[in-house]
Amino acid sequence: MHVDHLLQEGDSLPFASDLSVIHVPGHCAGQIAFHFKRGGGVLIPADTCVNFGRMKLPATAEDLAQARDSLRKLAAYEFEALCFMHGPPMLAGADRKFRAWVSTNP
Repeated sequence: MHVDHLLQEGDSLPFASDLSVIHVPGHCAGQIAFHFKRGGGVLIPADTCVNFGRMKLPATAEDLAQARDSLRKLAAYEFEALCFMHGPPMLAGADRKFRAWVSTNP
C-alpha cells in the first residue's frame, strides 16, 4: 500500500480545516484521533476506548501507560459528541462524561 501523506499531531486536512489530528499512542504506536471544532465539537477517539454499555479501555494495548496518557490528553478537548470506533456514539455532553470516566480510570 502506498501512503501519500503521513498525518502528524496538529495537522488539519485540506477538506476540513476545523479538524485537528491528535497523536494518541497506546493501543498502537501510530494511532491518531480526530477533533472537529464545528457544531459544538466532535471527538473521534480511534481505539483509545470503546463504548459497549459503558466506556472502557480496549481489550488490548501495546503500552497501557501510554494508552492512559492518551485518554488524559483527549480529556482536555471540548466536544459535544463522542463517536467511538466500537460502540454507539454519545451525542450530548460527551466531554463532561468522558472527563469523569477518565478521572476514575487508574
